Amino acid sequence: MKRTATGVGLTILAVTLTAAAHGGTDPGSWYVAPQILGVWVDKNRLVDDDAGVQFAFGRALNKDWDLELAAFQSSHEAADGATLDLRGLGINVHRVFYRDARIHPYLSLGLGDLKRDGERSLASGSDLYASYGLGILADLAKRPERGTNVQLRAEILGRRALDDSPGRSDSVDHVAGLGLQFSWGAPRPRAPAPAPAPEPAVAAPPPPPSPPPPPADSDGDGVPDAADKCPNTPKGDRVDVNGCTIKGEIRLPRVVFETDKATLLPESYPILDEAAATLRKNPDLRIEVAGHTDSRGPDAYNQKLSERRAATVLKYLQNAGVANPMTSHGYGESQPIADNATDAGRQENRRVGLRILE
Repeated sequence: MKRTATGVGLTILAVTLTAAAHGGTDPGSWYVAPQILGVWVDKNRLVDDDAGVQFAFGRALNKDWDLELAAFQSSHEAADGATLDLRGLGINVHRVFYRDARIHPYLSLGLGDLKRDGERSLASGSDLYASYGLGILADLAKRPERGTNVQLRAEILGRRALDDSPGRSDSVDHVAGLGLQFSWGAPRPRAPAPAPAPEPAVAAPPPPPSPPPPPADSDGDGVPDAADKCPNTPKGDRVDVNGCTIKGEIRLPRVVFETDKATLLPESYPILDEAAATLRKNPDLRIEVAGHTDSRGPDAYNQKLSERRAATVLKYLQNAGVANPMTSHGYGESQPIADNATDAGRQENRRVGLRILE
């Protein structure tokens, strides 16, 4: 046993002095670890020190912690030839340091069940045990492209049997372990992104042509003569996109809705887009979106319908980028502009307009 202890100690020292490089058990990998043990039993057990074996199965949870299930066994002989078998199964937690290094140490804490199977004068039984100590892992054959690693594992532990029998103290065994740890399932490194292709050489572009002269605007209303439907507008008048003076209300004659609904029909979009352009050109105008209906149906129903249609138009204008102060109001059938007795008159009365408040 003295030679075993010396060998384990020299191995740990040699591993510690080996130069470090990028390595270690990668987080997320699983591992198994068979080990040979040197076991120095508590003197109260009245048996010799001897060797044993251990097998662990675990996982690297993250860069700081490993969790494993470990089973171990050792046999010891008393002076009268009787044997004492020690068998245990427990859970170990390892606090890992410098995991990215090729060599990294760890602290170990464990808890489990220790069974004693003794002959003749050696008592049998079962105890709860706690283990504590330190260990070192060193890479032997790491293959990052496969997510595998083979490591040398060496550790020194204290194993305390928590004996709650009256008049008996805890037994403390000391254990040195040496073996291999095989890990797999680590996330594989991503291949580096290919370097971008060099930009093709291009000749310097020719100088841009001189900008064309601004279009003629004879009356100075901001609408070019080619698009001005109202030439010679008086100076200072607010004008729409057609260059015509804006009066007290902007009529929207072709804005139509689904029957008895506040849903715009597609043929309404061009006239609303034109109205939005006019309002964006005159951002200081305060606007009321006014909704009207014909006289068919109950007054209360027509009132609600006109309010909903006015609100729909307001929302459309806002979505078209109009930032003017705007409100919506429904007038129901109270302000007809044509005869409700005819289809043509009722169609004119079903309308939405933009009233200019200032």
